[in-house]
Amino acid sequence: MPGMSGLELARRTCHLRPELPILFITAYADRALLASQFPQHRVLAKPFKSEDLFAAVAERLRAARGDGA
Repeated sequence: MPGMSGLELARRTCHLRPELPILFITAYADRALLASQFPQHRVLAKPFKSEDLFAAVAERLRAARGDGA
């Protein structure tokens, strides 16, 4: 993303739309740091199986509908 990191995008998104669930996908970030700064969101570390991605996306969609996180 030109001019902005994923972390900055997440911060801005949370500020503008705090109800929007976020799924971080990363190979480099400190998962504990992301979890502490964004406790209501999910971190999926690379590499991952396609089933893990599908499950994480489904979880985030359920959270967006209010069906649980």
